[in-house]
Amino acid sequence: MTEIITSGKSGMVFMDSNGDRNPIYWLYHFREPMEEFSFWSEVQMNKPEGQVRSLRPACGVVVVVVVVVVVVVVVVVVVVVVVVAAVVIVVVVVVAVVVVVVVVVVVVVVVIVVMP
Repeated sequence: MTEIITSGKSGMVFMDSNGDRNPIYWLYHFREPMEEFSFWSEVQMNKPEGQVRSLRPACGVVVVVVVVVVVVVVVVVVVVVVVVAAVVIVVVVVVAVVVVVVVVVVVVVVVIVVMP
């Protein structure tokens, strides 16, 4: 089965083994900020529906990537909050222990010096 892809007057053309001419359409879309066209997809009329060569990722891939990024960001934020909370708790406990030790030392000194 011989197949030829050639350039016709209006673009690329696919010719199958019995000489049928099937056009190959290129679809374009505007790129942000809507100033220029860029190639988006190629549609061959000889292919069954759904077999389209596209240069952009499928919507499902984009959704999965967005979900993964959001989950990673949430996990990082939660870890940072937990670490900061743990550091604050440790600092508060250390300050409380230092205050208690200072108070005990002051009381002992006062008892020893003032009340002989």
